[in-house]
Parts: sequence; C-alpha cells; structure tokens
Amino acid sequence: MIELQWGQVAWVSGTLAIAASIQGVAGFGFMLIAAAGLIQLYPAQLVVPGLALVYIPLGIAQTFQVRRQVDVPLLRAWMLSALFGLLPGTLILTAVDSLTMKRGIGVVMMILAILLRVRPGEPVASERFARFGAGLLSGALGASTSVAGPPIVLFGIKQRWEVEPFRASLLAYFTVLSAVIVLLQHQFGLVTVETAVWAAGGLPGIVVGFVVANLMRDKVSDGHFRVLGVALVFGSGVMALLF
Repeated sequence: MIELQWGQVAWVSGTLAIAASIQGVAGFGFMLIAAAGLIQLYPAQLVVPGLALVYIPLGIAQTFQVRRQVDVPLLRAWMLSALFGLLPGTLILTAVDSLTMKRGIGVVMMILAILLRVRPGEPVASERFARFGAGLLSGALGASTSVAGPPIVLFGIKQRWEVEPFRASLLAYFTVLSAVIVLLQHQFGLVTVETAVWAAGGLPGIVVGFVVANLMRDKVSDGHFRVLGVALVFGSGVMALLF
C-alpha cells in the first residue's frame, strides 16, 4: 500500500487548493489545473481515478451552494451523452503506458488551454446534436485524462447560455460524472486502496480551496482567475511534454 510522505501531501494538497479556488470562482477548471500539476509526479493511472474520487466531496459542497440554479434537464442531457464516452475513455487509460499518457495529457492540456482563449463564434443552430457530441467527448476525456470540462464549457460559451444556471449545472455535472467514473473505473481495477490513500492526501487542499473560493468570489473577477488557470494549464502541458 502506498504511503504518502509529507512532501507529497503538500504537493497534492497545494495543487488541489489552487484548482479548487479557481473553480469556486470561475465555475470550472478544477480537473484541468489539478491534472496538469499532478501528472508531473504521478502516473495518469493514479491521477485520473484519484482526482475523480477526491473531487466528489468538493463537488457536493459546491453544488449544494447553487442547487436552486441547476438546470436539471440540461444536466440530464449532458450525463446521458457523456455515458457513451466513459467506457472508451477508461479503456484508453488502462491500455496506454504511463509515459505515453503523460505526453498525451500534456498535448490535450495545451490544445484545450488555447481553445479556452479563442472566440467561440456564433451559436450553432442544431443544438441537440452538437450538445450530444460535446457530452460524449466530455465523458471520454473525463475517463481518460480526468479533464471533462472544456468540451461542455466551450459549447456553453458558444451557445451563450445564461451564466449562473450554466455554472451551477456544470458543478452538478462534474460531481455526478466523477461518481460514475469512480464506479466504472473500480470495475477495471483502477480505483484501489492506493488510489484512496493518494486522494486522502489531497483532502486538506480541497478544504482550503473551498474556503478561499468562498472568501474571494466577490472580491476577484472570474476573468482574472480564468486567465491564471489557462496559463497554469498551458505551462503544465508544456512541462509534461518536455520532462
């Protein structure tokens, strides 16, 4: 069984504190930032299911705060489409070696960071079909890299959905999706005692990030947090390719 050293606990908790703080203000970004920082030291086969596991309590707490604003039909549509991508994503994670996954996640991080800064253009007319595609890709990325948010976020921005219900629905979606990913990946032997111990090492950071986000939400614009988050993700993606 894995035994985390204090230095490892500090690194995991510190990374998760930053990720949770940014997500609490901007409404997304936890998995992007956390995965980008943690794959530098840990194999993807540990990071991906571990992040899904440790995110659940944070997601429940954040969703509870905005529960009245969640768009339930939209949440249902996202989950139904994401389910089609979960199994392929999990198979990729189990079949690909750790170094290749690290490099692949690095490339994905860089691409998504760039896309998040690109103007999305006009809304698409056939929303149902495009929404299904975004959900499917979100599920596949979530299961293989832990990063499920950008396809949904980019599509929502493009469609110009109302901000507060969109943000609340995102938080609920990430929470439900993480729980489903943990259940599925447990069946593939990816969620183990080692995963649980590693995730437990990040719980102090989750608590700190949740508190910091609540204190800063009304004092710092989400735009500044998004720029910081994108910069961190892009830089970590470069590091994953080079080191």
